[in-house]
Amino acid sequence: MNGFYYIRDWNADFIVIGNLIIGVVSFFSLIGIGRHMMAILKLKLPKPWDKVFQLISGTFIYSLLNQIGAFFSINNSLFYGVSLITLLGFGFQELIRKRSFKKKLTSASIIPTTLLISLFLIRIGLSVIPTTKIDELNYHMLLPLRMVEDQGLLFYKIPEEGAILPHMHYQIIGSPFFSIGLPDSLNVLSTLIFCLFIYSIIKIISQETKIIELGLWCAVLITTGLHSTVDITTNSSTSLLLLSSSLSLLILCNPQKFLPTKEIRSFSFLYGMLLLSVIASKVSMIPVALLQVIFFFKVINDYWGYKKLKKAGIFLLIPFVVFYLPLLIYTWIISGSPFGSLFSSFFGKQDILFDPLVKTIEGTMGWKGNFKEVFLLVFTKWSPIIWFSWIVLFTQINLKNLKITIIPIIFFIVQLFLIWTILPDKPRHFSGILYCAIIICFIELGPIIYRNFDKFVKLFFIIFSLPWLFLDIYYSFPLLSKAFLNNEKFKTDYVPFYNDFKKIDSLIDKNSQIIAVGSRLNAYHFPRKVYLEISDIKDYNKSTYLFLVNDQNQFLNSSIKIGKLIYENNNANIYCYRKPGKECIKGNLKIYRIEFN
Repeated sequence: MNGFYYIRDWNADFIVIGNLIIGVVSFFSLIGIGRHMMAILKLKLPKPWDKVFQLISGTFIYSLLNQIGAFFSINNSLFYGVSLITLLGFGFQELIRKRSFKKKLTSASIIPTTLLISLFLIRIGLSVIPTTKIDELNYHMLLPLRMVEDQGLLFYKIPEEGAILPHMHYQIIGSPFFSIGLPDSLNVLSTLIFCLFIYSIIKIISQETKIIELGLWCAVLITTGLHSTVDITTNSSTSLLLLSSSLSLLILCNPQKFLPTKEIRSFSFLYGMLLLSVIASKVSMIPVALLQVIFFFKVINDYWGYKKLKKAGIFLLIPFVVFYLPLLIYTWIISGSPFGSLFSSFFGKQDILFDPLVKTIEGTMGWKGNFKEVFLLVFTKWSPIIWFSWIVLFTQINLKNLKITIIPIIFFIVQLFLIWTILPDKPRHFSGILYCAIIICFIELGPIIYRNFDKFVKLFFIIFSLPWLFLDIYYSFPLLSKAFLNNEKFKTDYVPFYNDFKKIDSLIDKNSQIIAVGSRLNAYHFPRKVYLEISDIKDYNKSTYLFLVNDQNQFLNSSIKIGKLIYENNNANIYCYRKPGKECIKGNLKIYRIEFN
């Protein structure tokens, strides 16, 4: 499947329906696979932890299957066909299972339930239309596309984030969807994983407080805002990260309440899968995950005794050995570093690999926003209650609540330090950690406030959720209206280089390749196979073209000879925003035919 032909032919018709069906069925498929795994291991987990384990384990089992196919270069059409049929079989089996819904919603639940349904519909609408966020176009969608095109899992140095294969497990499960021309199925799956996260929060709060309305309102406050609208409805692993990082930390905050089971093997397996999901979703979460391991063993010592530490450690380690180690070793073999470009300087590969960690520490890589930009993100992507709950948590520090309050605060400070010093200054890098405070506040303080100030509290929740719902609508309406009513306008306004790609497709050889040089580019939608680094090229005999953005003079390489100018556009859309009313950044684009010396 070629990314350009997908976007060129995309219409809001059967493609949308296909992405929706495959995404929904795949969600239940992963849970179905995980259900069988849970039965085989004979794990004892109550709701909602059983669904969490099933979803995460199903995801990594299916990812490992696709990895193995790519390791041995057998991931052809037959492989993907069998893979998809098997996956969907588990999904249909899960869908026809009998379920009982005993709880009935009260009149007090109507408003938060209505808000949640509205929020869900907006996000599903966004997830079935083509992804146009630059991170996804630059490397998230490029990896599964390359797996299909290469019939294998080859190593590419650039983009450097995609070269860190051990945090691309979620993207790897998308390769079968890409092979049948339905890549946005992964967006739908991501949105449904977020729904499982929301379901888990509602269930946990309702179980602890016996007030379902509190769980629903907490879910509304977490869901409203542009974070879940912008970052959840794409094919990134954000939803999986939120689910695993928030729930794994929540357990540590108050094991007396949140410990899923008293059976040490079941707990250790579950926590192992949660931690695996954290670092396999985002490699920058490794420091936080290591800190969680320390507190995990403290929980084991406190509740089972020090004699059980070894047993718990073995079960905790099994998910990493089975699901994480194979891709780690494979990456090490093909790149010389277990994390590809990351840590390549430590493994003596800095001469041939670009180490993003070194460049980030030096300050030459990564977005460092000013206070005004960070402040704007904080109060548009989340309801202020999310951040206010951390202030409340600070005020509750005392001997009685010390364990409940100090642990999440420690993790918050550690992640804040990492964001301030190494990671880009974006609040989204708190991942799921930022939701722990509001969940704890709803459980510890919510019942008292709710029973004594019922009407005032509901009004308070409405005030701090409705404006962000309107912000969601304001952001989503142009995207959805253009996608469903004028899809060519949608493509032109939101897909970088779309009009240029159409012209280039008619000008260059069909069996050719492109070297693209410029800043962060829309690598997914190129009309031909694209390379972002000359040394990544596999075939030097193919017709090759240079895609040069903004006349980057640093592109002087003795190994190539620049030939005839094929195409030029001084007003190309090189970077497009999804923000309403914000125009694409324009730039100069030139296409040259080149030869290798």
